[in-house]
Amino acid sequence: MNKKHIVIQHPCFFSRLGLEELLSKQLPDNNSAIFTHFNHLDEYHRHLPGQIQVDIVVLNILNGNYTQGELLSRVIQLLRLHQPHCQIILLMNAKSMMLLGSYMHELQNVQMILEPEGTLGTIEAQLTGIFNRPVESNENLTLKVPQLSQRELSVLRLLLKGKTITYIACQLKLNYKTISNYKRSAQMKLGITSMQPLLLNGYDREVMNRWLYDNTRHSDSVTAVH
Repeated sequence: MNKKHIVIQHPCFFSRLGLEELLSKQLPDNNSAIFTHFNHLDEYHRHLPGQIQVDIVVLNILNGNYTQGELLSRVIQLLRLHQPHCQIILLMNAKSMMLLGSYMHELQNVQMILEPEGTLGTIEAQLTGIFNRPVESNENLTLKVPQLSQRELSVLRLLLKGKTITYIACQLKLNYKTISNYKRSAQMKLGITSMQPLLLNGYDREVMNRWLYDNTRHSDSVTAVH
């Protein structure tokens, strides 16, 4: 009996079990699977030797991990080096895809992206035939760069410097409720639910600042506010 080796990386134990069940349903007749579970993205190259054959890898890029582009890129490169025939599945919000910034080119080595907001039927349909699909048949993944206004950019950059809503309102001579609206609007466009993880992590904050500078388009020139 030919056993398939499937690696699932997700911080939630129950999500890993759910993905295991969905993938088990797609196993060809007379096949079984060996599942390896990891909590975090960096565990793959630290704990799974390259000589162990892997057929499918599911990588999670949810829950604030959108700034881990460099780590994701390294893991995908290692997979392609040691496991050239494995299928790579990303679990992420498509609207947050752009936050991978300069690492987007690695998505050419990914066969599928599953969105958690999709229905169970939609996800099952995407996984149909995954074990028989050639590695070269990756999806046509497109990058959609958001268009932020001058005010949204100014508010975001000041927030990333640790400034408060009240401070920003005074600097821009606007009502604090207006500043809050700009903040919410920018977060929605970027697919970010909260600024808190970025504010607590200096490295992630710097990555986001650099991404805003390199990738964001807007119609008006941005006036610097100190």
